[in-house]
Amino acid sequence: MKRLLLTKENVSQYLKDKATLALGLKIEKVFSVKEITDFSNANYLFKIQVLTDQGKKSFVLKQIRRYNKRALRQGKKLFVNPARVYGEVKMLALLKDIWGQKFVPRVIYFDRINAAFLMIDVSSDGRLLVEEFRQNKIHPELGKLLGQLFGKLHGYTFSTSQEFAGNLPWKRQLLRVLIHDHWSTGLRKFFPNQQVNQFLKKAQAAKSSAVWLDPVYANILVKKNSAVFFDFDHAITYDPAIDGGILLAHWVWVMLDGSKKIKNEAKMFIRDYIKNYRRSFIHYSRASKTELASILNRTVSWLAFYLLSRTDGKSGSYFKDWPQWEEKIRQTGVDLFSRDFNNSQTREIAYLILH
Repeated sequence: MKRLLLTKENVSQYLKDKATLALGLKIEKVFSVKEITDFSNANYLFKIQVLTDQGKKSFVLKQIRRYNKRALRQGKKLFVNPARVYGEVKMLALLKDIWGQKFVPRVIYFDRINAAFLMIDVSSDGRLLVEEFRQNKIHPELGKLLGQLFGKLHGYTFSTSQEFAGNLPWKRQLLRVLIHDHWSTGLRKFFPNQQVNQFLKKAQAAKSSAVWLDPVYANILVKKNSAVFFDFDHAITYDPAIDGGILLAHWVWVMLDGSKKIKNEAKMFIRDYIKNYRRSFIHYSRASKTELASILNRTVSWLAFYLLSRTDGKSGSYFKDWPQWEEKIRQTGVDLFSRDFNNSQTREIAYLILH
């Protein structure tokens, strides 16, 4: 069956035709349909505001297609397996069960044929963490919560045999293109291929958990004393240390060039995250302290890996407009991966994670 490509023009009718029964509502009027483009590179998202027999409602409709949206609009065809939608819906169901519904959007309709799903809009009373960072609001108070949540996710699914990727071809594509090629380009500029490949093999062989693989600040919505997390189409079963490395990188890079206040807040976040991750992971996994220590040791390596992917990866440098800051991030990545802790700040970062 031919897949329907959703657009601003046909979303209203699609909602009325396909999703009304699932909603349990009568849609009386569609007020607005807006395509969400900020920080959305791969998928098609629409915010829909409607009047129903139970009042005004706001939804987000997400469709996953065969080609990366940003690349397609640049005249390139970059295939991204649409089966990733199955992994995202599966991950959202898992997180609803183990984190609680308040931390992830509620899926109310899943259209397998058209690789689309409808969610409750959660954006009304929150701000994207990426926007908060731009205003020097790095929310150190979230360290405890995120440590608890990620520790629970990784601990609850530790050593699982269940695959959380949409399917195995999509997982292989993610590992090959995103991790082994796109991101590792930065690391390979400073370390021999053999050393990089050895680390990746070690990560592949480690006991796995369900991982998000995309815990970046553009995918976190900050709310009062809490947060909501979204965009899980990269979810796979893999080394749990990678989530911590990617997530903590955001607080590490502001720690390297921020004011004294920002540096102290970044350290507070990392300290609270690790403290609560340790407790939560051990509680839910029943793993040994040695296994936890191994995860945290790889977290330092993944942190270095991700820092260098942001300065020297295939996407180019995210920090090219700030060359001094960029060099600090680059050197920190090199030092962390090589375990060269002569620099006091690098030594402090490693200590916060490992002790």
